[in-house]
Amino acid sequence: MENLMVYVKFPDMKTFKALDTKTGCTVENLIYATLIPVQKIDQAKLWLQLIKSDQPEAQLQLRKAGTLKVIYSI
Repeated sequence: MENLMVYVKFPDMKTFKALDTKTGCTVENLIYATLIPVQKIDQAKLWLQLIKSDQPEAQLQLRKAGTLKVIYSI
């Protein structure tokens, strides 16, 4: 089963960081990052759009877990 991870980058950050959606914090260790099943990609996209409307300066991405491949970016 494929999974996705949410990555975020704010203007003061140099690189994208994985996100723990339960705490809303970025994580260094990917074991703490939230995994989203690929079957829920539509829900994840809607959720990212809500975050973007609340935090317009944030750059958000959905990536395949374990890779750098970006599936969706907003």
